[in-house]
Amino acid sequence: MNLFLSLPQKDSLSIELNQTQRFGLQDSSVYLNYTRPMQGGAANIELGYTPEAEFLFKRMYGVGWNGVIGGGYGYILAYRQRSYRDTLSDSMNLTLEKYFSDYRIAYTNTISSIDKSQTEQSHRLQLQWIGEANNRLGFTYASGNEPVYLGPSSLTAAHVSTVQMDAVWWVKDIGISAAIWRVVQGSFYERTGAQLGLRLAF
Repeated sequence: MNLFLSLPQKDSLSIELNQTQRFGLQDSSVYLNYTRPMQGGAANIELGYTPEAEFLFKRMYGVGWNGVIGGGYGYILAYRQRSYRDTLSDSMNLTLEKYFSDYRIAYTNTISSIDKSQTEQSHRLQLQWIGEANNRLGFTYASGNEPVYLGPSSLTAAHVSTVQMDAVWWVKDIGISAAIWRVVQGSFYERTGAQLGLRLAF
């Protein structure tokens, strides 16, 4: 469940509550994202917390900057740290994006580390159509090495590839969101999923 609030001075706050089940275990988590528009872009801060943390992170925090270059070009710089029961995962992202007509294309390079030592790199390519009333259709492909948390004392790196399609369609103040994806995470597991959501604006 996600609540998106528009605040004074065009600031925004997103609050997300999740309940996730995996391999017979269950985690409940809360996530906050605060964004403030500024000259030349927007800054954001994100926080996440999982009380029990069976397989999700215990704590997460991140900072980012979404900058405008001009001519439809932009960039995003972001840093995020996830702390598990006995280990850390850090990641730094650089995204370059271009808007043209009703489309957005973006490339993201992510450098991550495990316990500030083992370094990995991954890549992501996104193509989005953004229509009137903020209707959207997107395609994402990602590939590279990423930290994978397998349990206590088991944060390791694996080659991960992801393909995803997602869409949002608005009818007045009611939006329908949908997504399908497939993730291959090394030799550990493959995951195919779908999502259907309802959005209400008020």
